[in-house]
Amino acid sequence: MTKKKITIPNTPNRGALDKAIDNWVTGGSKNHNSIELKNDDLKKPQYARTTFQIPTGLYKKLKKIALIEDKSITQKLTEILENNLPDV
Repeated sequence: MTKKKITIPNTPNRGALDKAIDNWVTGGSKNHNSIELKNDDLKKPQYARTTFQIPTGLYKKLKKIALIEDKSITQKLTEILENNLPDV
């Protein structure tokens, strides 16, 4: 059995990740033993980790909307906050 290696970035762009996995499975890469994802779009912005409580129903609604829009909860929540918080 051959040991194959795939490198996945910390916060993968879903399209790039799918392409890398497809290439790895089908052997589409020139180097069949390793696939490196090199995509400038994978640079992640700086975030501050925080914890807060929201009602369960609101969390489920946020999670459902994020899923429908194919976004993470972080992406959707950031979008909501950016659009609704006033500039100071």
